[in-house]
Amino acid sequence: MWQGRTVQGQWSAQEGARHINVLELRAVLLALMHFLPQLAGKHVLVRSDNMSVVAQINHQGGTGSAQLLWVSQSLFSWALPRLASLQAVFLPGDQNQVADFLSRHKWRLHPEVVELIWSLFGRAEMDLLALEESRHCSLWFSWTEVTSPMGQGALAHYWPDSLLYAFPQLPLILQMLQRVLAQGHRLLLVTPAGRGEFGSHCCSPPWRLPDRKDLLSQLRGQIWHLPSALGLASAGPNPLLSVFTASVREMILNAGAPST
Repeated sequence: MWQGRTVQGQWSAQEGARHINVLELRAVLLALMHFLPQLAGKHVLVRSDNMSVVAQINHQGGTGSAQLLWVSQSLFSWALPRLASLQAVFLPGDQNQVADFLSRHKWRLHPEVVELIWSLFGRAEMDLLALEESRHCSLWFSWTEVTSPMGQGALAHYWPDSLLYAFPQLPLILQMLQRVLAQGHRLLLVTPAGRGEFGSHCCSPPWRLPDRKDLLSQLRGQIWHLPSALGLASAGPNPLLSVFTASVREMILNAGAPST
């Protein structure tokens, strides 16, 4: 985050397996690259809640980790010809609310858009992946919060036979669809635009969400999604709503049955 502007992304499975300190330092590099048009030639102070990141930046590397050293070298090789200076200070997590919230990567659709979805496709009774801040149903599963009425981790629990809603992170979409198709659930699924493989089993063509600047937000509407944000459709198109029903499961099972 820089002067109220945010950028975020999502690690691949291979990247996500790296140590958290390596990922935090690499996130600094990626953020600086994103904001370079505004930061070029300036003295830059990074505020991080990771002590290893602060130490690596202030000492321009370290010997404790070969991976950290490699990322530090990449960071300063990129920064030295572009920035006047680069330093870091420690910022406790409880003072870094926005960055901490962004790391959860839970965008929330505008309530008016959700009401439009309910009017067109039916009102969902349960949100499969939500936070207290982002939920749209009175019943929801949370990925991290213990206060969720249905528990943590929707994939580890029973799903009711009612209309469900989900706006999951990319790595979870395929797992959720596999369960929907295997058990015949009815699901209203929000996915990034341009991900055609997720809509191939829809019972109807995906519906593009309305074009409005406040369509997606975080932190009670304080942060809006921008076309350059990496977490959704980086090219800019609005997310899509796909509808999956039990009939999809029957269609797939019938397609695999021997002909008579």
